[in-house]
Amino acid sequence: MEYYRYPSDLARQLWYYVFAIGQARTPHGEEVDHPRLDRYLLHFVLRGEMHHRIRNQIHVARTGEACLMDLSVETLHGTGGRRKADSYWLLFNGKDMPRYFSELRADRLPVFSGMAPGIIKRLFERLLSLTRSEDPSYEARSSVLVASLLAELYSTRARGTPQATLGSSARIFSEPVRKGIDWMIRLYDQPHSIKQMCNAVGYSRSHYSRLFHKETGQPPIQWLNRYRIEQSKRLLLNSDKPAAEIARAVGIADQNYFSRLFHQQVKVSPRTYRATQGAASDTLPRPSSVSRA
Repeated sequence: MEYYRYPSDLARQLWYYVFAIGQARTPHGEEVDHPRLDRYLLHFVLRGEMHHRIRNQIHVARTGEACLMDLSVETLHGTGGRRKADSYWLLFNGKDMPRYFSELRADRLPVFSGMAPGIIKRLFERLLSLTRSEDPSYEARSSVLVASLLAELYSTRARGTPQATLGSSARIFSEPVRKGIDWMIRLYDQPHSIKQMCNAVGYSRSHYSRLFHKETGQPPIQWLNRYRIEQSKRLLLNSDKPAAEIARAVGIADQNYFSRLFHQQVKVSPRTYRATQGAASDTLPRPSSVSRA
């Protein structure tokens, strides 16, 4: 079951717009190789699992999960496991989609889980019904439903807020800098190089370092190390792990280097920080108990 539409110029200028929508049963072993298009494809898996290959990386969406793909890059999808897969699919675009796609981090994390399947199904069913109708206000109404689907995806990412933040959240950075910051937040606990991050973002190290420093006021390695130390402060106060283990937990293999970084930023050693800050939290007044009559 599938329906196609050709969006008007008004829809392209103002709203999210649908090119096609459907419900599919994909046989086991079948693969679909997509031509490169200036469009986005959303799958919601009703049963089974679907494999999505994006830039030669495999991402698996299972029952109750969704996958959002930018078809302007090399993409392919098919079934996994031993069963066929049932899914809803939506081919769409919108004037704000490149920004929204970036904010969803779908270029690195295209699979979304933790949604409410009942809500997603109802939105798809309403959008299917509206797409096959002759409603003259179809485009405006369908834009609302597409926005609601995207909001459900966004809600799963909004829950995963960073454990610690740096700087003002009100600052607006360019897309490459936002991607680099997001990459460092996700992978700060792994010992990697800034060169690897630059490769992931798609810039040379020298060019990206200049851009990052211009917008944030510090080079990428300094931002990453500051973020790692912020995470280590949380671990020092909320666990009894030794400093060497905490250093590894925030992506720094060398304990001595970790201690030097910590002292540079916090002005005390990890041991002293734990002793003084932990003691201070222990002396905070606690709420008095209330007796029940």
